[in-house]
Amino acid sequence: MVYFRLFPRKQKRLTLSSSFLLQGMAWLCKAWRGMAWQGSVGRGTAGQGKDSYTIPLSVLYSINKIEWCLIMAIASPIPMKDPADYIDFEEAELILSKTMHDLRDKAIIGLLWRCGLRAFEVGRIQKKHILPGENVIIIYGKGDHLDRMPVEPELFSWLIELSQNYSPDDYIICGFGKATGITRTTIWRLVDKYSKEAGITLTKSNRKMHPHAFRHSLAIWLVKKGVPIAKVSQILRHRSLVPTTFYLQFSAKELSEDYQRVWQEAKKG
Repeated sequence: MVYFRLFPRKQKRLTLSSSFLLQGMAWLCKAWRGMAWQGSVGRGTAGQGKDSYTIPLSVLYSINKIEWCLIMAIASPIPMKDPADYIDFEEAELILSKTMHDLRDKAIIGLLWRCGLRAFEVGRIQKKHILPGENVIIIYGKGDHLDRMPVEPELFSWLIELSQNYSPDDYIICGFGKATGITRTTIWRLVDKYSKEAGITLTKSNRKMHPHAFRHSLAIWLVKKGVPIAKVSQILRHRSLVPTTFYLQFSAKELSEDYQRVWQEAKKG
């Protein structure tokens, strides 16, 4: 993944695929400007005869400015930042251990950490989405896509226990009632509550713990454990490998430690 500078004084993140859209927009601006200046330049008139039209100079100026911003976005790559919003395996499990007295909260943190679900996806799970014979749940994710998600046995047993008294159309992670899924705001509060109890913060980014950090943490942990990036992409339900490659960017400290370890092992061997 590559990031680009959208405006000189403000940085915005854009994926590599977004740059192709920017290039297309820049080309349209260039074509429009060329059409606008075919006629009388001073009056901003384009074309001749009955099909001629007038474009004010202020519009031409705006086209030039837009095109310049797009070119800056395409041509000015900036270094990628380290994915600081993640925690270690032990830290994530410590936060999860603080929820053991509450089955619902235990399932919520478990889904965020062990399955890498987004906060809004947790609130969409209904009893009919749990498939007991396969240890699989159906995730109603981004773009209203339905995806099958494997669940590790302990977490799956919590979901089964939680859904015992629910009908198929009930939301098992409910808010004010079984007909309403839990809100993202409530999930944020729960994550903040249990992370504070565990004393876990995102020290690298100087931010408090948030639900999406569990997703980042799972992805980076899987990559470190040697899971192929294509499989990590499927677990996270990304539609392409481009966003998944974000998790291949490790901090300078981690790279240095691994680099030194490899050479030390080579010299011993």
